[in-house]
Amino acid sequence: DPQNNRIFQWQNVTSFQNITQLSFQLISEPMFGDYSIFVRRKSGKTLTHQFTVDRYVLPKFEVKVSAPQTVTISDDEFQVNVCAKYTYGQPVQGKAQIRVCRKFFSSGNCEHNNNEICEQFTAQVQIIIFTQKKKFFFISFCVQISERASTFITQLLGSVSFENMDPFYRRGISYFGTLKFSGPDNVPMVNKLLQLELNNRIIGNYTTDENGEAVFSIDTSDIFDQEFSLKATYIRPLSCYPSSWLAPEYVDAHFSVSRFYSRTNSFLKIAPEPKQLRCNQQKIVTVHYSLNGEAYGDDSNINFFYLVTWNGNFSFPINIDADLAPVAVMLVYTLHPSGEIVADSARFQVDKCFKNKVSIKFSKEQGLPGSSTSLYLQAAPDSFCALRAVDKSVLLLKAEQQLSAESVYSLLPNIELYGYFHHGLNLDDGKLDSCIPQKDMFYNGLYYVPVSNYGDGDIYNILRVRSFKILKIIETVRTNFPETWIWDLVSVDSSGSANLSFRIPDTITQWQADGFCVNGDAGFGISSTTTLEISQPFFVETTLPFSIVRNEQSDLIVNVFSYLNTCVEVS
Repeated sequence: DPQNNRIFQWQNVTSFQNITQLSFQLISEPMFGDYSIFVRRKSGKTLTHQFTVDRYVLPKFEVKVSAPQTVTISDDEFQVNVCAKYTYGQPVQGKAQIRVCRKFFSSGNCEHNNNEICEQFTAQVQIIIFTQKKKFFFISFCVQISERASTFITQLLGSVSFENMDPFYRRGISYFGTLKFSGPDNVPMVNKLLQLELNNRIIGNYTTDENGEAVFSIDTSDIFDQEFSLKATYIRPLSCYPSSWLAPEYVDAHFSVSRFYSRTNSFLKIAPEPKQLRCNQQKIVTVHYSLNGEAYGDDSNINFFYLVTWNGNFSFPINIDADLAPVAVMLVYTLHPSGEIVADSARFQVDKCFKNKVSIKFSKEQGLPGSSTSLYLQAAPDSFCALRAVDKSVLLLKAEQQLSAESVYSLLPNIELYGYFHHGLNLDDGKLDSCIPQKDMFYNGLYYVPVSNYGDGDIYNILRVRSFKILKIIETVRTNFPETWIWDLVSVDSSGSANLSFRIPDTITQWQADGFCVNGDAGFGISSTTTLEISQPFFVETTLPFSIVRNEQSDLIVNVFSYLNTCVEVS
């Protein structure tokens, strides 16, 4: 309990297909606060989950305020959206009082708007009244029906960045990268001209696409530098501002690229994939290569499991499935006749998915209180599943961390393996300094300075970091108002499906249902959330406090909701 007293325990707990469902009853007047549930594994590791016992009244509707996180000194206006909806999807009728202030320490200039709204209210706010060209100001919003947001005024109109960049270049293989130009709130800046420089030399201008991105490539055949620098800038329009005013600012991008070392001047490069790969699809992987052909003699082809020649590229497909999630590391290599390993590796981000494909769906999207409905469950054959359906008002009261693919994968051990481990010890020595001291040499009256490859990329690092491990009128009185409707364990038959029937509670709300399943062969799987909105054309609800004191006078608020097309008499 909140005072760390043990109030209940289970020992020698068994499970069916690795799922256990337990419950205990709180006393009628429990201590308020955070309670903790501890689960101790056989290994000795302990897992903890907390829940809160408190006085509360479930909220009936939610309010969302949408406003930009930042506005710039060049904006004339910005948009504020306010949306209030009941949990069953209908708009909240009434007034929303919106106050927009620009605060500077304890002072502010405010604009007030009182407008009739139904489902959504949109206000265009004139920026000029906030004198946004002075420093140290931000804007705050306060919506009287309980939501708050803030917007910052900035002189930064855009920033350029490098995306999908390789820290090393391989001479003879084109170097690819992406320029990205983003405005405030990371909004893509479309059809803007960017300039790219290599070692302070302009090598090209690029126009951004609908995503604010521009792809570039650099021919490295004539580059021998140990390192070269890239700079990307936005070609600004000519403008003039008084010295006392804030001038628009744009952030440039800088990136340094080092040389990749190869004793035979032979290289491989796996084309990167910037986007996250979706499960159950096929990905075409392209490998670029440049090999020193002198050592191959009369051999005109090299076998990478594909037939290739000295320079060029080849492609092959890979199937993306749950075994590769969440990160797949690919290694491509060949053995040069001189004995050098020519290789490259690439990381592919994969959607967090599971082999056991679980889906649940109600037989209808809307229903009446007290009526019947069906829940269709589909999973791997002979799976054992846990299902739940919770009133949306509970989630509005206190947003708990929902079971999701991200939360499940976060429980898994780190799959990124580095070094060489034996009995828990990392036997990798790391990268050592050059064993041959590099000294200037004096010969025939001249000093010769040896070229160092220290800091260059190499095959050793590629191999070591991967470790190879990889309708009739009915008068009804609604009395059944549970906060949790479905909380069941269900077995799926050999066909991989189950059809379950339930009686809908009397609550006018939206029920949110999800579930997870386990199977000996297909493993774990989780469903996406499905919803069921419960409402009726005419109903009455009361608004009551959590508790009242004896002999205390309290107001009883009765709300009448009518979504009928005709007028009715209420008595």
